[in-house]
Amino acid sequence: MNIWIRTQKKDELLLCNYLRVCQYRGSSRCDIITKECTTLGTYQDEARALEVLDMIENHMIKYDSIPFQMPKE
Repeated sequence: MNIWIRTQKKDELLLCNYLRVCQYRGSSRCDIITKECTTLGTYQDEARALEVLDMIENHMIKYDSIPFQMPKE
């Protein structure tokens, strides 16, 4: 299933079919990225990034064709 997502910086609107949380070594910072490694948003830790991923999933279920706006930190 695809979903339109506007990046946290609001400079891109992307059709996404794969997302993942990427945590950097030696840092608590986590990004949510696409299959093409485009960063959709950056969050303070893995727990927050997973919370946002849950928000995206819930948005897909409820709003099918309405784009999701990545929340700011």
